[in-house]
Amino acid sequence: MNQSCLAVLWHNTRYVQGVLALLGVVVCWVGSSFAVQGMFTDYEYSKPFFLTYFNTCTFTLYLGVYWATTAPADRHWARGLESHQAHHEAADETAPLLRAKDGHTTPSLSAKFCVLWFLANWSQNASLAYTSVASSTVIGSTSGLFTLLIGSMAGVERLTLARCVAALCSLVGVALVTNAPAHLPDPVDEAPSLVSHLWGDALALMGAFFYGCYTVLLKCRMHDDTQANNTLFFGLVGLFNMVGMWPFLLLLHCLGWETFALPDVPVVWAIILVNAFLGTFLSDYLWLLAVLLTSPLVATLGLALSIPLAFFGDIVFKGLVVNATYWIGTGLVLCGFLGVNSATLWEQSLPAR
Repeated sequence: MNQSCLAVLWHNTRYVQGVLALLGVVVCWVGSSFAVQGMFTDYEYSKPFFLTYFNTCTFTLYLGVYWATTAPADRHWARGLESHQAHHEAADETAPLLRAKDGHTTPSLSAKFCVLWFLANWSQNASLAYTSVASSTVIGSTSGLFTLLIGSMAGVERLTLARCVAALCSLVGVALVTNAPAHLPDPVDEAPSLVSHLWGDALALMGAFFYGCYTVLLKCRMHDDTQANNTLFFGLVGLFNMVGMWPFLLLLHCLGWETFALPDVPVVWAIILVNAFLGTFLSDYLWLLAVLLTSPLVATLGLALSIPLAFFGDIVFKGLVVNATYWIGTGLVLCGFLGVNSATLWEQSLPAR
């Protein structure tokens, strides 16, 4: 009984750590979204592909962290994976193995993940050039539905009644927030057209789909949440994107869809660098911890907390005026987040009974 209680306490402690990491991600991502939209509109530097490419390249810094914090004998991703895994299994069952659950190595997982990650983040960044932060955030929160459906098919999420109700509650809240009348006290001179706004919403929805895909992929294939696994994983994601995505940057330039030009304003460089560190380098590491310590569905629905934070930013900094429908929708989003967390904690406690 004591061992069972300790096991439940240990799992709950890790779960709380995952939720705290998730809250950090929410703050970083909302702040990053406002900064990126300001760069696109106020400074007219709308380069979503270059921004995503630059942000992803910063992940290569994790290779330095991995090299500095991992013993030479454990730096085995480039050689002898099979023999090294056998050695670790015989020597210490708790040692961090840089292998996925089904035998995929960390480099293999990074290569698969980097494409989905890049598409999701490019879609999200591009949507900010056509629609508001609040709208992009609201549409992006539908990733909870994609995560639940894909995760249930992959066997990493249980399609229980409580989880379905929590997801539905969150989606209803999203719908109410989306349709809540809201306006700025002073109309902007260059309001986006309906077609532009719909294109931005479509990009945000596409990003939500890819987000759900790579979240479930990580939970299916990632072995554990050890520091060695995480730093090597993200470092290789950055390396693969750096090597594999630059031809597309050149292609977009040649086609005239996104001309390549470095910023000539120091403020834009400052936004890019801060966004790369907070919005990508740090927040995605925290997000990975949140996924591994909780579940894909919890991490995805938890990001819906960015909706009230995004609207709060619009209200405070832009004077956005909303009505009661918005607050009801926000409350439902919060209820969905709390509901799925409560359901997950209850499910984790069942084996100990």
